[in-house]
Amino acid sequence: MKKALRLCPILIAIPAMLTAQYPGDLIITEFMAHSEEVPDDQGEYIELYNNTFYEVNLNGCVIQDGSALYVAPAEDVWIEPGEFAAVGRAAVPYARYYFPASPPPFNLNNIGGDQITVTCGGALVAGLTYTANQAAGVSMELAATNLHVGGITQEADYAPSTYPFRYLGVTTTDYGSPGYAGNTFVLPVTLRYFEASLEGRQTRLRWATETEQNNSHFVVEHSLDARQFGPIGEVPGAGTTTSPHEYAFTHTNPHPGLNYYRLRQVDYDGTATLFPLRAIEMPAWGQPMRIFPTATGNILNLEFSTPATEPTVLSAYNLQGRQVVRRPIPPNTRTLQLDITTLPPGPYFLQWQPRAPPPPPTPFIKQ
Repeated sequence: MKKALRLCPILIAIPAMLTAQYPGDLIITEFMAHSEEVPDDQGEYIELYNNTFYEVNLNGCVIQDGSALYVAPAEDVWIEPGEFAAVGRAAVPYARYYFPASPPPFNLNNIGGDQITVTCGGALVAGLTYTANQAAGVSMELAATNLHVGGITQEADYAPSTYPFRYLGVTTTDYGSPGYAGNTFVLPVTLRYFEASLEGRQTRLRWATETEQNNSHFVVEHSLDARQFGPIGEVPGAGTTTSPHEYAFTHTNPHPGLNYYRLRQVDYDGTATLFPLRAIEMPAWGQPMRIFPTATGNILNLEFSTPATEPTVLSAYNLQGRQVVRRPIPPNTRTLQLDITTLPPGPYFLQWQPRAPPPPPTPFIKQ
């Protein structure tokens, strides 16, 4: 559902995070380059989607075509999370920031293509290059809000709008949906990250969302070949929210070798969305000692496949063969943490002694 943009003619001190500043904060979801029922200088518009979980202010942004023509809002223009804003001419309905007809602030090409960029605070947050001629009276709409890389969208992901609408002051129609979702499909869940890591002999999955809409739950799926997946757990969702949420799940018995994981997000009506998979390798128990992470600045986690029944010693050596750490290990120790904070950055080797014969050294890197 469209929500009106909130205009604040009075300058208000706000946190810097509310201004679009990162690639992908805004996405170009629709553009009208060749209006038919009104002249281009009254009918062109660019629709922007707020891809963040907080209100975004267009004050401080520059919206520019392939020429030197641009728009630089000088007052606060707010777009709410998950909402669309039509930046357009005086005859464009629902546009909340109007520009004079002459001189035109931007002039999108109808023939031969053009480029649209959105720069905020000096950072490029959204961009689009199109090459096709534009049909009169038809806008181009992005198929889905996730079809971008760092705010950059591709021409192939846009299609002609099929929604009729009327410009202000006319009785006939063009096709577009300024300020609405239109043909643009909004994902029910905006994922911030999804990561997998080893914790001992278990896989720890963590993910976070920026926004959620009708999110019933997540199904965690597992595979050994990245083809056949099966469910291994379920985590409740947060329903509908614009606040960030973090989630976690532990797979207690991953198989030795590569393990693949993916998330299936399920709506209340049963509609499901799959997110890209993650892979993690579980080492076999053939090695006497495993360390993780192998590059760290402070703590090394150690795991022994077969704990020694007698006291042993753990030693770390630099590349010159000089012992830099010596740590006694009590009998029957299976896991421990080694503090390497005081070591200079560089590569080292760990060795567990005494053994007959002693195992080969295990490398790690102090960051």
